Amino acid sequence: MNNYKGDGLMKGPNTATELEFWEKFEGAYKKEVGFINKLLDDLKEVLESIQKHLFHDWNGYEDSISRLPDSSDSNWSTIDLFRSGLKDQNNLQLGVWSSLVTEALERLSASRLLLYTGHLNRSVACIRDSYECLKWADICLCSEKEAKKWLKSKQIKGKKDFEYSKPLSKELFDNSQKLYNIWGTHSYLNAQLLSSVTSMTSDPKYRNEIGVEEQHKQAVLNVLTPILQALWYFTVYVFNISDKYIEHKDYLSTWADDIYDVLVINTVQLFTVSSNLLKLMKDLLNKYKKSS
Repeated sequence: MNNYKGDGLMKGPNTATELEFWEKFEGAYKKEVGFINKLLDDLKEVLESIQKHLFHDWNGYEDSISRLPDSSDSNWSTIDLFRSGLKDQNNLQLGVWSSLVTEALERLSASRLLLYTGHLNRSVACIRDSYECLKWADICLCSEKEAKKWLKSKQIKGKKDFEYSKPLSKELFDNSQKLYNIWGTHSYLNAQLLSSVTSMTSDPKYRNEIGVEEQHKQAVLNVLTPILQALWYFTVYVFNISDKYIEHKDYLSTWADDIYDVLVINTVQLFTVSSNLLKLMKDLLNKYKKSS
């Protein structure tokens, strides 16, 4: 039976090691945990608002997605099924974009749970996967051909000279993939080192050795910081695209205050944020803040 915290966060699988790790993590990183949980909850509601705007209703969106793998109905193609759920059938690319962005947030949520229960290298891999989803989302937004390929379960590829929307960039993806591949996505030594740190911290034979706790703290921070950075890029990107492509975006003002307070005021103290990204974030959120 799963155990839940007061904030609704699942503690993880029922193993003594993971439960102990979670309790230790929660105590040591309570502030950061609160930021991540709040941002993920707010962003989830933002995306639900986007999909309610694009699709006939929330169930219509879910039906469109859940029926896509079923090719037994010869009267419908996956593209036709997806279009049928859209309020405006010309919004195919935007609909696919919203689906991929939702998947990106799901993978960030998985990264959070894996981090909280001590699976550090798997958490890193999910961050990398989340960036990949954003990459595909941006390509499909700009190309009907690629959006249709995605609806046929085919791989998405941008042209060599494809320019990503702000604040995404080819450099961001290349750098993040190179780093995250080494520390989590693939079975490099670095990924194994992250796993071993958690194992040593949880094992009574090693936990009291000099340097083990410090190694563990550094390893956690090496994963915690990229999650917060990914949430920065995710938030700015979603607000930026919504501002440009979605006509009725009252939902942005609903969440801009909360996201601004958590992201701009608080998490900026935890790691270095580029001046360009910070300016773009402030400009976008200030545009929709209720107090502005």
